[in-house]
Amino acid sequence: MMYIKKTFINTILCLELFTGQSARFFKTTLRGKTMNKVVKMLENHRLSIVARHIVQHSGNDVFVDNPKNPSSVGVRYSSLIWLGGNYSKIVYEKATSKIGQHTAYIINDKWKQALEQKENSGEIEISSIERSEFDGKNLKINKLKEIIKNIPTDISIKKMNLDIANQLFNTEIFQSKAHIHPYGSARSFIKNGIGYVLIKNNQIIAAASSAASTKIPNAEIEIQVDVNTENRGQGLAKIVAAALILECLELGITPHWDAASQISAKVAISLGFEVIETYKIYQIKKEEK
Repeated sequence: MMYIKKTFINTILCLELFTGQSARFFKTTLRGKTMNKVVKMLENHRLSIVARHIVQHSGNDVFVDNPKNPSSVGVRYSSLIWLGGNYSKIVYEKATSKIGQHTAYIINDKWKQALEQKENSGEIEISSIERSEFDGKNLKINKLKEIIKNIPTDISIKKMNLDIANQLFNTEIFQSKAHIHPYGSARSFIKNGIGYVLIKNNQIIAAASSAASTKIPNAEIEIQVDVNTENRGQGLAKIVAAALILECLELGITPHWDAASQISAKVAISLGFEVIETYKIYQIKKEEK
């Protein structure tokens, strides 16, 4: 899983307001303290940059128990769900509706305790997945430049522009949509994000981008890297990621790397990232009624 973000003020979100057993869908504007509350509930979560990015950019569904004074929040994007603040049955039910079997949950201790109670009562079954979080404080600009120099002669590297962003947004090249969709549009990505691609025979074969970003309190990104299946195993992920990270360091942006596989972790280490720790996220299977 990022570059410059919109301000908290006047961000339009799609939220759900619940009264008793009924619910109505509406759009509202979260301002000032209310927006800060939503973000505060997510800031200590794993991959929090992604969650906060989605809230601010309205990339996907955001659910709260009370839009004026929220104490519980659920954020849903792709195959990830963040559950923050206090446990709320309503937020849980709405955030976990229409999910796939491979959906992963990123939760705090309050939510974990509540979900474990559900498991003990037989409502759900919980399993865990390990991920690794990396720190880039010792990344070296000269090392990144040397990595980029190793690009094969028949491959070129290019910074993402609007044409490239549109191509990634509208087609299924590897996991191309994961680079642009969190911003809502190619134009929004170019305004708020940053990325690089590798091109061979006029075709995009690899990409590295800010799949999520935040500017407050500091400029940070969560890195997304993908390589076309036919071109894997050639060190291209390392090269395209190095170009992205190099620009981040030159601009004073903090790049973050979070790995879901040993392959991703190996690339991170080769770039100069260091492992902070391994942690768990969860998958939840709802029992058939």
